[in-house]
Amino acid sequence: MEGKCDKYIEFNKKNYKRISEKQKQLANFIKKLHAELRSEYEILGIDEAWKIHVTKSEQLKTYAEFMYELANKYWTYESKNTSVTYCRIEWIKQQCKDYFFNGKMNEFDAREEYLFKKNIQILNKNFNIKNIKTTVSSTISVLDVGSCYNPFKTENKFSVTAIDIVPYSNDVIKCDFLNLKNIFHVQNNDIYVAKKYIIY
Repeated sequence: MEGKCDKYIEFNKKNYKRISEKQKQLANFIKKLHAELRSEYEILGIDEAWKIHVTKSEQLKTYAEFMYELANKYWTYESKNTSVTYCRIEWIKQQCKDYFFNGKMNEFDAREEYLFKKNIQILNKNFNIKNIKTTVSSTISVLDVGSCYNPFKTENKFSVTAIDIVPYSNDVIKCDFLNLKNIFHVQNNDIYVAKKYIIY
C-alpha cells in the first residue's frame, strides 16, 4: 500500500497543473491552517498553540466545509478515474481490514509471542507461556479523531465513534480530544461514549 501512496503523490505532482483552481483553493486553505498550527506550536508550545487553534471558529468551520468538499468531490473522483489507489481514507480502511480480517493480526501476534519468549529466556525466568491470540468479532470499534464528516460510516465492518472540534455532519460528536475527561468507557472491547462528560 505504501508504494501505491508514493505513486499517488507522484501522480499529483506531475498533474498539478491539471488540478482545478477550486481544488487548489480548498487544499491551500487546509495546508495554510496546518502550517499556522505548526508555527504557533514551535513558538508557543503545544498547549498554548492548541488553545489558540480551537478559538479560530470561523476558520475551523471553513476548514470543515472545504475538507468535506475536497474529499467527496475531488479525492473520490480521482480514486475512480486513475489507476492509483488514493492514500487517504481508502488507505486507512484497507489497513484496518488487512489487520483485523485479512491475516495481518496473526503476523503481529506471532511476533509478539516470539519477542515475549525471547525476553523470558534473557531474563532466565520460568513462566508458563500460552499462545498469544487476538480475537475480533465481525465488526471493529473505530474511534475516528478529527473526523470532520465521518467518512468511515459506510463501512459495514466498522462501528464508528466520530469526533471533531468542528464537525461538518451531525453524526460527528463535537469534542476536543486533547482536553477531555471520562467520556469513554470500554465494555467487551466496545467503546461507549458518555456525551454529558464531553468538555468543550
